[in-house]
Amino acid sequence: MAHTFYTDCSYFTAAKYTREITRIANQDFKPTGMPAAYAYILLTLEDYDELSINDLVDLLGYERSSLMRMLDKLAKQQLIEIDQVSHKNRIRLAAGSADMLKLANECLTTYSAHSQQLLGATVSKALTSGLVAATSQLQK
Repeated sequence: MAHTFYTDCSYFTAAKYTREITRIANQDFKPTGMPAAYAYILLTLEDYDELSINDLVDLLGYERSSLMRMLDKLAKQQLIEIDQVSHKNRIRLAAGSADMLKLANECLTTYSAHSQQLLGATVSKALTSGLVAATSQLQK
């Protein structure tokens, strides 16, 4: 039997795309010295004064255990601070994160231009908005 999931299965094609785009993003974020996922955590914290772990899970879609591991590494690098308030952990940028944030924002600009160069601006925007809509639909 010849399978067609290589081209018509949303699970397979999305996973394959994710692996490839992660490789490209990690390359573009290499100047930060960490994978792109870590930089995206910092960039998210730049947008919000303080977040809980659940907030970050909801915003970024990472598994809680993976997120905890990444947060621990960022805290050890003194890029974030994690405080316990009542029964929740609150995460915020550390005072010494400014240089890394500047670099992460530069890498984000590089990545955005690189992905548009590879995919074309129209495809890149359509793909991103399609993925946002599909993810929202699946989370209902």
